[in-house]
Amino acid sequence: MIGRKVSYSLSFLTLTTCILFSTNTFSDTMRCGSKLVKTGDSTTKVILTCGEPLQKEYLGTRITEERTHIRYTNPDYNETTGRTYTSKKEVIVEKWTYGQKGQFLKFLIFRDGVLDEIETGGRY
Repeated sequence: MIGRKVSYSLSFLTLTTCILFSTNTFSDTMRCGSKLVKTGDSTTKVILTCGEPLQKEYLGTRITEERTHIRYTNPDYNETTGRTYTSKKEVIVEKWTYGQKGQFLKFLIFRDGVLDEIETGGRY
């Protein structure tokens, strides 16, 4: 009975460790020396904070769609009318790679010049 509890505990500990240290984990910050960059930062701020990346990849463009509803009120007739406008925008997507020997690689995904995701990969 005790051996079975130890076995379950060991299995749970192993599974938890694997999940915590798995590759391609997501984070919202990355350390560059004593400074941090975070999602929402511009490409300029990341370069000023972390320097040039090991690699820059152009992943393509994405079309985003934004709907705006504008209401008009006519006080003479006590009516409210409205119109919905749809605007489409082409967004450039880039992937920058940072890393140092013996450390995990960091992949920064930029959408329209703004840091959107930070992924952690394998060791460099």
